[in-house]
Amino acid sequence: MIRFSCYFIILDLVFILSCLNKTEKINFVNKNEPEKFENFLNRFNTDENFRNSRIITPLPGYNSDDFEDDYENESEVLEDYYWNDQEIKMYLKEKYNSKNYNFEILNKTDSIIEERIFIDGSGFEVKRIFKLRSNIWYLGYYFYRT
Repeated sequence: MIRFSCYFIILDLVFILSCLNKTEKINFVNKNEPEKFENFLNRFNTDENFRNSRIITPLPGYNSDDFEDDYENESEVLEDYYWNDQEIKMYLKEKYNSKNYNFEILNKTDSIIEERIFIDGSGFEVKRIFKLRSNIWYLGYYFYRT
């Protein structure tokens, strides 16, 4: 009986220590200096748990799948659109690593970076605006049009 209790205690300790180790890896950012955007973006694009922790909610933007009418320019888009949590997580899983996708930075300051992903002549376009808050980058706006 004592032997069984010892195994149980050891298993609990191993589990707790492994959880602590994972938490340190996910949340480590030196808050005294700004997070490097390139490091953030690489992890944001490849690590789903990290990505989900770096979305400002409620997340403003636009989703053409939710609207019947198209528009001529972005200023015509409703300003009151907000993504729900499940929907944005699904759309953010899409990988833009094909040669068909073009990438460009539309706006870049020390605290905001606006990125555009598109396919020439197709009507497909994604705009992501990342914002630096307390030296940590977050997704602050997501525009999706097909």
